[in-house]
Amino acid sequence: MTGASGFLGRALCQTLQEQGHRVDVVGRNPGDLQYGGCQWLVDLSSELIPLEALDDVDTVFYLAGIAHASRSAPLPDKLYLQVNYKAPVDLLKKSQAQGVKRFVYISSVKAEFNRSDIEAADIYSKSKYLAEQAMLDAAKKSTDIHIVIIRPCLIYGDGVRGNLYSMLKWIDRGWFPPLPRNTGKRSMISREDVVSAILCVAENNKAHGGYYILADREPMCARELQDEFRSALGLRPLNWHVPLMFFKLLSLLGDFTEKVTGRVMPVNGEVVNKIFSSEYYSSEKINRELGWVAQYTFSDRVAGLVTDYLADPSSFH
Repeated sequence: MTGASGFLGRALCQTLQEQGHRVDVVGRNPGDLQYGGCQWLVDLSSELIPLEALDDVDTVFYLAGIAHASRSAPLPDKLYLQVNYKAPVDLLKKSQAQGVKRFVYISSVKAEFNRSDIEAADIYSKSKYLAEQAMLDAAKKSTDIHIVIIRPCLIYGDGVRGNLYSMLKWIDRGWFPPLPRNTGKRSMISREDVVSAILCVAENNKAHGGYYILADREPMCARELQDEFRSALGLRPLNWHVPLMFFKLLSLLGDFTEKVTGRVMPVNGEVVNKIFSSEYYSSEKINRELGWVAQYTFSDRVAGLVTDYLADPSSFH
């Protein structure tokens, strides 16, 4: 497994170990290697995984990846291409040569677009797309190795970081404004369900050569997330909101300030778009073809997420 020390990787590694499997792990830091059996120290941003790492391995899970960065933290295009595309494709070829039976690549819903749109895509989406195409082509040509692609949307669960964690933190501290209702809804998926789906596609022969989007049953708008967080934190419900137009005007001001000063503002068009735009996905394909169904919703898991946040010293509680 690559990415075993990450948010998703830790959970998958633990589940596999509980099932009695030996999990060999690849990581770039010694601390990344505590989650498995055999340990390989490899920096995927500049190195490729050696062939001998696949000795006595029957399944490869490629979870490592360079995430979608913001304008405030840009990364070189070649880094995305190396970790999200070149490294997994090279590992797949070596897996085929070593007789590995199954290869599961964790991609992203951001790789879901038409081939004609690839030149206009951001480098994160493009790198995932290119890797997917190489793997789908390999699956068409080979019956010796079971190749599957998973496309999760936004993953939530205990210990989550990123935008959900930031939202929770600012709500807890009383600095998050009451958002308007009835804005765009976004699909999400619990970490537990992603682990379940990964194991399902790895074990089901019908999944060979397929790609599967993962999303739970209930897309939610940002205000609904805010209400869920407030309830789990024990805060009183909000009965008012700041109009959407205010946020749009604030985003225009942020974009203008960035253009004049060169400094990235905390509120800009990118931030407001992430909060209020729609991004809806369906797991209908994996439901229909493999019989897999998401078991959780955000409402089911929010209490555990908040409990984990409150226990984290970095949240200053």
